[in-house]
Amino acid sequence: MATDHSENVHINKPIRGLLALVVLPLFLIAIGGIGIYLNLASKSETEARNHSQNITQLLASQTDAFIRNRTHAVALMAGEQQIIQYLLEPHQNYSRINNKLKRYCRTLQASICYIMNNNGVTQADNREPDNTLVGKNYAFRPYFQQAIQGIPTVHLALGVTTKKRGLYFSHPIVSEAETPIGVAIIKFLPDQIEERFHRLPGNASLIDPNGVVFASNNETWLYKTLFPLSSVQQKQVAASRQFGDTIPEHLGFSRKIDSSIIEKDEQLFIYENAPLEELPGWQISFLLEPEQFQTSEQITQHQIALSLIGAMFFLTLVAIKLLYRQLRQSLGSTQRYQHELEQSEQRLQRFEEVTSEAIFIHNSQGIVDLNRRAEELFGYSYQDFIKLDPQTLFTPESLPTALEHARNTSEQPYQAVIITKQQEEIPVVITGRRVLWHGEKARVASFRDIRKRVETQKKLSASEDRFRQLSDLVAEGLLIYSNHKIIDVNQALCRIFATDRETLIASSLGHLFNKEISEEILELEQTDKSSFEITLQRGDGSTFPAEISSASMLFDDDLFNIVSIRDISRQKEQEEHILYQAQYDLLTNIPNRVLARDRAEQAIKKMRREGRKLALMFIDLDDFKKVNDSLGHDIGDQLLQQAVERLQSCLAENHTLARHGGDEFLIILEDLEKPEQAELTAELILEKFSQPFVIQSKQLIVTASIGIAIFPDDAVDFRALLRAADIGMYKAKKDGRNRFHYYTQEMNDVAVRQLELDNCLRSAIANDELSLAFQPLICGLNNDPKIVGAEALLRWHSPKLGEVSPAEFVPLTEQTGLIIPIGRWVLKQACKQAQRWIEQGHAGFTISVNVSPRQFKGNDFIKDLNQALEYSGLSPENLKLEVTEGLIIEASSKLDNTLQAISDMGIQISMDDFGTGYSSLNYLQRFPFDNLKIDRSFIRELATNPDSQILVSATIAMAHQLGLSVTAEGIETEEQKEYLHELRCDYLQGYLLGKPVTAHMFSEAIERGIQKNPDGDNA
Repeated sequence: MATDHSENVHINKPIRGLLALVVLPLFLIAIGGIGIYLNLASKSETEARNHSQNITQLLASQTDAFIRNRTHAVALMAGEQQIIQYLLEPHQNYSRINNKLKRYCRTLQASICYIMNNNGVTQADNREPDNTLVGKNYAFRPYFQQAIQGIPTVHLALGVTTKKRGLYFSHPIVSEAETPIGVAIIKFLPDQIEERFHRLPGNASLIDPNGVVFASNNETWLYKTLFPLSSVQQKQVAASRQFGDTIPEHLGFSRKIDSSIIEKDEQLFIYENAPLEELPGWQISFLLEPEQFQTSEQITQHQIALSLIGAMFFLTLVAIKLLYRQLRQSLGSTQRYQHELEQSEQRLQRFEEVTSEAIFIHNSQGIVDLNRRAEELFGYSYQDFIKLDPQTLFTPESLPTALEHARNTSEQPYQAVIITKQQEEIPVVITGRRVLWHGEKARVASFRDIRKRVETQKKLSASEDRFRQLSDLVAEGLLIYSNHKIIDVNQALCRIFATDRETLIASSLGHLFNKEISEEILELEQTDKSSFEITLQRGDGSTFPAEISSASMLFDDDLFNIVSIRDISRQKEQEEHILYQAQYDLLTNIPNRVLARDRAEQAIKKMRREGRKLALMFIDLDDFKKVNDSLGHDIGDQLLQQAVERLQSCLAENHTLARHGGDEFLIILEDLEKPEQAELTAELILEKFSQPFVIQSKQLIVTASIGIAIFPDDAVDFRALLRAADIGMYKAKKDGRNRFHYYTQEMNDVAVRQLELDNCLRSAIANDELSLAFQPLICGLNNDPKIVGAEALLRWHSPKLGEVSPAEFVPLTEQTGLIIPIGRWVLKQACKQAQRWIEQGHAGFTISVNVSPRQFKGNDFIKDLNQALEYSGLSPENLKLEVTEGLIIEASSKLDNTLQAISDMGIQISMDDFGTGYSSLNYLQRFPFDNLKIDRSFIRELATNPDSQILVSATIAMAHQLGLSVTAEGIETEEQKEYLHELRCDYLQGYLLGKPVTAHMFSEAIERGIQKNPDGDNA
């Protein structure tokens, strides 16, 4: 035993030395491997930062493009002529506006499209009647408040009604006079922005100026902040109520010294942000854990490093084994058997320790050794295995393959199915190689259980089948490629290029695309662009516009690119159609006011550079409204089309004709050497329009009134030039129509005066600037004149303009429609004053009030009368309404009914200014008049003109025969008074008998009767 021990010691010393020499290199290799790995990890983090910066900039660029596109869309909607006309005349053909808004929403994939008037009240939207916003007031919303001031706005907030996030794009809607009349709004859901976020490995967010998350691919982050808010920011968020009433929570992130690194719960994140150009103060943020980003190149580098380290370890182990074998051979024969047993035990221990595979050693006699994992996998004990025939361990299908590999001593892995003791079939991968076992030839085989891998492959195969089925249902062509080689395509792409999947798979991109397109697709991987548009050719030779986009995906540790090819033919057609509608008039197919303005502004810039002149002509068709009203809109439309043809025949190629709206047109004449050149065109137009239009066998005479303004003589920008031409056109109309007028400063002064009157008149009632004067009405049938009534006359004293003549402001109220509210006020005040005089003892007193034709149109005049009588307590018999022949000429069944209803109420009706217009006896028979009022022009010449005497005498006699009373106005001399008294004129009115005075002065006149004033005037 001692000899044996000393021999072992003698042998072990050189072994220890050799092992020390081997372990030292292993230690150095391990240190070097760790250094390489750490260097690769540092490089990975750097690339992760660069990747995060690229993604952040890409998302910001895409978001800015999205906002610019939608801002342009809402501007187009705001310029729609139908929408502008609808705001000017609400509730006219609502369904057409509703359908137009639906089309915008559908085309843009928007949530809602709607328009508001200048008070913030919704006038129309794209919704159905049971879910409409019409009538609701959103004037408090910032997107309305800024847009109504002329500032297009993008506002991100929660909806007032839906409480859902929305991007509100608003744009002012302006009238022909370039004044805001409302606001157009398109609301988009943030889904269109967030869908780009969801494709990313990290956390992407859209953050407002106060740091609140508005959109994100992590829903739990919404309405929260990454970092704690300052007290100032908290107050700003609470005051804006942009995302509700509560102060948002913060997510617990904190900044490190390095601004691109933030921390949460002791975990570090790469943090990048980029500002949005289209949303000042807003930004795109992106958070990424460094481990989430690892490129295929980095993975390859890691694998190479680990492989080199492993190879060096393996070679060292092989060297140890060879040294050990050589030492073993030098041992004495007396210890050989003992060492063989130890070696066998050590080998079996290593089998147990280093592998999870089942390992067998077998020879021609059968199985000679195995590890414990083999017993667990097959279910047999060691003793059972020694007695088993190895062929019984395989299924009949796998046995021939196993025998062939054994006979050929193949060392290539192969797949087979084994049978356990419990008759369970298990898929395995078998690897075999030749060995010497106790000096004899043998074979070692390892069995790796691949049940999990097979199950995963089945699931993956099923997933691939589902993905392919889904991709084949998509209308867009899809292509997956890697390293310029096509991996897979869907059926839609095969249909586009008229080929099959098998032909394309494994081919290069150049098989489908030319060099330029292929290079542009490959550039998508390296740039911030996500897509581009190009024209492609189908398999049948036809071409189509396409949008090509690309995205990357990581699969089985490899990076693939997916290319989407979308046919955008319909989108382009819709865009062109929308653009055409936005810039051209659909009836006449000539530029509309939007395109006219653009062309005029470009021409003005050109003329300014070249030092030349430009003329802008504003053309209005005379009496076009009468054609529309009498013959219908179809005839009117045909007339406009023929008018455009005549106008175009008068112009050169470099001139522009545009429809400004209705029956108004603009002509831009460029390159004028002197202003007089515009006269030639204007005279030619007037000559063309002197010929009758022939429409449906009808001859129509429609002339034109033209205003001309010259750049730079009259104005230096388009808006001022258009206003000057418009003023010139109105001057032409005022001077008799069918003519042209150059703009002058005097015209501008008149227009400014009209604008001042209009602005001041709109607040006259509220500011108590209006008053009534009363002119007495005298009974003319006896020698003792008696005041029996009065005519109420409107007066206006403006703090800014002073006393304004009725002849100046009353026509303006007719034009602007202010006559309706002012007329209601006059009725109420006149009736109330008349009732006071009646209550003071003047029974039978009659108050006369002039009524405008506008008060009968689009207005419930009967309601106005009832309210005035109820307000004042006046009896209907004491009220007389004076109407002009202008109302009677436009007679309709509705007017007949209204006048008859007034008469049935007991109110008297008088025809004012009788004899000055188209007076017809038919009117006196048709309408329920009680009184005729002879115009002052006949009374003025009564003493000197025999014709006037005959006409007045005949009128009074005729009226009496018809049972009507007669009033003569404008009496200024005793001769006129006496003559009318002889003709038995019922009522007299004029300065001789009393001027218009205040209610107080009139009350005194009633008490005195008709008496001479100290200054010689009658009361």
